Amino acid sequence: MPLRLTAFARWIPALLWMGVIFYWSNQPSVVSVDWTISKFAHVVEYSLLAALLAFALSKSKRWALGAWIVASIYAITDELHQGLVPTRHPMATDVLIDSAAAALTIQAIRQLRSIGRRGASNRPTTVGRNA
Repeated sequence: MPLRLTAFARWIPALLWMGVIFYWSNQPSVVSVDWTISKFAHVVEYSLLAALLAFALSKSKRWALGAWIVASIYAITDELHQGLVPTRHPMATDVLIDSAAAALTIQAIRQLRSIGRRGASNRPTTVGRNA
């Protein structure tokens, strides 16, 4: 039973962040927000989501692909949801930005993990107290 609880617990941060994204998507459009700021917000939102999904799926062999697929599908549903909100409009370019941000974040995590594994294998083994 503890294994299932641990697996579920790893999903809690990602699910909470998805709720935050849903809440923000449910807000009316702010006309005064600059286009660049709006797109940067998408990058930050989906980079964080990808990192949280990577954490949730980190015990899986295909964690990177799974995290990217879930983030991309969520980006699609987010834009469809925005189509139902007055003053909001779904945009395919936002889905592309969100998916690209998720892919880049996942690739960065893969690189960091690779560096961490290489570094751990290059450390000398020590024997005794003074080593």
